[in-house]
Amino acid sequence: MEIVSIIIPVYNCKDYLEDCLTHVIKQTYEWIEVILIDDGSMDSSGRICDDYARGDNRITVYHRKNEGVSASRNYGLEHSSGKYILFVDADDVMETDMVEKCIHLAECNQAELVICSFKYHIIKDNRIVENSLGSDFLGTKEELFGQWFNILVEKEILNPPWNKFIRKDLLDNNHIRFNKQFSICEDMAFSIQVLDASRKTVLTKNMLYNYYLKSSGTLVFKFHENFIEALSYFYENAYGYCKKYKNNDRQLKTIHTLYLNRIFMFINQICTISCWDKEKMDKTMKKIVQSKQFLTAYRSVRLKGKKKIIGTILKNEQFWLIHILYSFKTKALKISGGRLL
Repeated sequence: MEIVSIIIPVYNCKDYLEDCLTHVIKQTYEWIEVILIDDGSMDSSGRICDDYARGDNRITVYHRKNEGVSASRNYGLEHSSGKYILFVDADDVMETDMVEKCIHLAECNQAELVICSFKYHIIKDNRIVENSLGSDFLGTKEELFGQWFNILVEKEILNPPWNKFIRKDLLDNNHIRFNKQFSICEDMAFSIQVLDASRKTVLTKNMLYNYYLKSSGTLVFKFHENFIEALSYFYENAYGYCKKYKNNDRQLKTIHTLYLNRIFMFINQICTISCWDKEKMDKTMKKIVQSKQFLTAYRSVRLKGKKKIIGTILKNEQFWLIHILYSFKTKALKISGGRLL
């Protein structure tokens, strides 16, 4: 039987870790190796990992100084021996038949990549949102790009690594690893690289992973100082992938829309929750709007409503207007608790 390596970075997640590991060791497919990378946890997460390892010889624990999730995933890859790789977040839960169903799809179809659907568990609202592709797919790379790429991006099924069942030799032969420079957008860039390299990909409507959200939105977006560099890294990977195919206008528009939406979120943040002064904000906004990526995306997407206003102001480098708008919006936010953009 083929071994499947399940790689789980662990950092300060004691409240969720046991539930995660219980579902891992209860997999109906038993031929797994579980690689836990304790990334310098300061709570009892490391001890929990050791306790589970003592009770199951399929589990190996590595305790390391804190280097971030990308470094932990890469470390797990270097220490894995399975034919297939699965990444799991330590505060999420796999369905107990996830490995069995994924390896069946991979082996029966000689696929290098299986992408599954998943469920959002929104803790704050105590509700579950099903995020399914609706149907299965097995076909050529061209058919996947033409029929499914936009759906995968728009439903955020392409973005994460944890719903991907990947042949390890696909990663090794194509030198695909997570970029340790970034702690945002690196997941999307990794997934694009894997999709691009895969000669045969299966999509399944089965929701085999449970993603737990601590906030009410489906997109967790935290402030990162080097966000623009990280977004540019993703954009170059996604743009390069799309340009390999003919009739790519719809797909490029999707990438450009995603890029601009993330830019607007970042502008929102530096103007409201960052500690940056106006000089640093203006310098950053100027760097954004003078970039080839922004200019290409701005010309490709027809913005509407508030985004059109913000986009026009940015394009014209009228940053003083941005500050005025957001000073009013920040005051309104404090009063109403509403969204800014």
